[in-house]
Amino acid sequence: MKFTYPSDARPVDGYTIRRGIHRGGYGEVYYAVSDAGKEVALKLLTHDLETELRGIRQCLNLKHPNLVSLFDVKTDSDGEHWLVMEYVHGSNLEDVLTAFPQGLPLGEVRDWLAGLVEGVEFLHDRGLIHRDLKPANIYRENGVVKIGDVGLSKRLDGARGQHTESIGTVYYMAPEITHGQYGPQIDVYSLGIILYEMLTGKLPFNGETSGEILMKQLSAAPDLAAVAPNLRPMLARALEKDPKQRTPSARQLGIEFEQALSPTAIPESHFVKGATRPVPVTVEAARKETDRKRDTAARRPVSPPPVAVRRSADREPVVFEKSNRRFVWGLAAMVIIALCIPWQRMSWGDAGETAGILGFYGGIVLLMLWASGRWKPASNTLFSRLSGSPPAPMQFADWTGSLALGSLAAIIISSALLFMPLEYIHGPWQMRKPEAVVFFTAVSVLGVWAVIGLKWLAQRTPWVGQHPRLMHASAGLLLGSIACLLDDFLMFDYNTLRMRGWGNAIFDHLGANPLLDGRQPTWFGYAVVFAGLFFLLGRKFQKLQAPQRAARWMMRYPFIAALFAFGLVHLFAFPQLPAVLWAATIVSAVQLAAPWQPSK
Repeated sequence: MKFTYPSDARPVDGYTIRRGIHRGGYGEVYYAVSDAGKEVALKLLTHDLETELRGIRQCLNLKHPNLVSLFDVKTDSDGEHWLVMEYVHGSNLEDVLTAFPQGLPLGEVRDWLAGLVEGVEFLHDRGLIHRDLKPANIYRENGVVKIGDVGLSKRLDGARGQHTESIGTVYYMAPEITHGQYGPQIDVYSLGIILYEMLTGKLPFNGETSGEILMKQLSAAPDLAAVAPNLRPMLARALEKDPKQRTPSARQLGIEFEQALSPTAIPESHFVKGATRPVPVTVEAARKETDRKRDTAARRPVSPPPVAVRRSADREPVVFEKSNRRFVWGLAAMVIIALCIPWQRMSWGDAGETAGILGFYGGIVLLMLWASGRWKPASNTLFSRLSGSPPAPMQFADWTGSLALGSLAAIIISSALLFMPLEYIHGPWQMRKPEAVVFFTAVSVLGVWAVIGLKWLAQRTPWVGQHPRLMHASAGLLLGSIACLLDDFLMFDYNTLRMRGWGNAIFDHLGANPLLDGRQPTWFGYAVVFAGLFFLLGRKFQKLQAPQRAARWMMRYPFIAALFAFGLVHLFAFPQLPAVLWAATIVSAVQLAAPWQPSK
């Protein structure tokens, strides 16, 4: 992440920048120290200056332990405006949620929510609404929760305000903001989303594009199945689409949360839509009462649960994670390959050379499989984060747009690769012939179509998303068959390539069926290489299409695909360089075509 100002810069008199902290849509934030040694955060205001300055002036004199304090606004020699504010040493809630993908412990949720409620209520009591509550703006230092970015707060001239620009993050944005309606209820809705995320580790409304998420915010009901039954009524009320039927205040949300945790049952009538009469107790009083009742219940003798319940409760957690399963898959594949080799017909020298090749490439494959399990955005992949299917017209529009963009990217990348001076590293290179260019490009485009088509199918059929390797291997088998037909139709002759690296594969037959006819791949050659490549890349195809990935195009995915292809053609006879280039081209084009939402 590149910042405008380097370390030791002094854009504002009296303050020295030490390092950049955050760069987002509303400015850059730096860690700095004053000439007297006071640690502060300096924010360079870069977007909608008038709106943020107006919000900052309203909050400069606010003092509350649960709000990040704003100290002053400075102007540098270039006329840029800087906000001087409190520097918080603790982690933000977004980082904490990343460390707990299944949700925070209940005690942690209570502590975070209590601080949020107090800070938001302080703003509301002074006629201000925050408008951009999200985990990235919430911090905790020495056990004290602090809400940041209060400079975007808006003063209300009445019970509800109007504004011309929608400010906020779409994942936490209340439905009425799309109509320009601003009231305290939008902060309550954002608190409800944050509470859901703290309890479950995921967002109630997700999708590939901002429009899709916004449509779900407007019309879809949240799926509360992952929330404890006693918390569902209060959370459903906090996430009501109609602000008049939503929990009336942040304090009331905190009270209802504490009461839902109490052993005493809450009458269902308490959560009737439209009920706005608050319970006359504070959040702290509700917490103390809940703790008192729990202590009383803990001292009572408890009869042992039924045997079935005990067995269910005492069951050990599953520790066989994805990375372990992938490692075992790779190890099993290597064992099967080793058993298929006709060792008894080899000399000792040939057997040793074959074992060395297997060990070397097997080690690379196992290392990459292990590493792929360690790259953690598995919980952020497209199939695991989809919380429902978007409307069919939107799905179709996104799908066709991705197909068009992916085809264009495949054509451009194929052309770039085919016209590289590869003859210097791989012998005479004659893939620039018209039939070779058409053949290579067509297979690349069809490979992109297969991957994007499977993603679209997985959105409509959950079973497809649950078996990515099997479905992608089937798609690879179909792609290999089509490539073989194109090979025959275009009368493409691999013998004209005169490439190095022929005949070095361990297997040149699949049973009694040859993989190569001279230097020309047979149907079995195409089928086994494309099916094997797509099988190995099945889960990678999920990650590289996830909208929340770190960047639109990441170099590691084409590198992994090329490495897998290189290993496959050393196991099964197939032209090396075309296979490697196909793998890198398809993976690169799919990344460029997949929707991407940069993190703010």
